[in-house]
Amino acid sequence: MKIHTIHAEKKNFEVRVGDDTTCILPLWCFDEPKKKIFSEPFLTEASEAISGLLPLGATKATLVFARKPFIGSSVKLVRGEKVSGGAYYTTYGNRKVWLCRVVKKYFHFLPKTIYASVQVTR
Repeated sequence: MKIHTIHAEKKNFEVRVGDDTTCILPLWCFDEPKKKIFSEPFLTEASEAISGLLPLGATKATLVFARKPFIGSSVKLVRGEKVSGGAYYTTYGNRKVWLCRVVKKYFHFLPKTIYASVQVTR
């Protein structure tokens, strides 16, 4: 079984809200140079779900994930509706999070389930 690890950091992203309005959102993001991924953000719901698993104020985290349960996995994501190359996944507390097509760079498809763990990185 292939287990993937990414190192994420919380950064402020400028997001357009309407024609003339932008706002700054703190989102979790990661780089994976070997896969040509740079500053890839987890959108709002996914960022909030990650923050909900970490101590308040955490700004760096390690995310470990796989298609099957592994020792230390504490979160299960179940795929729902596929949209625009990605999919909505339901996770703890019945939260719906959007995972974009970047998931396919790890699994080559959108798995029905993803198991994960999230830990603070210092």
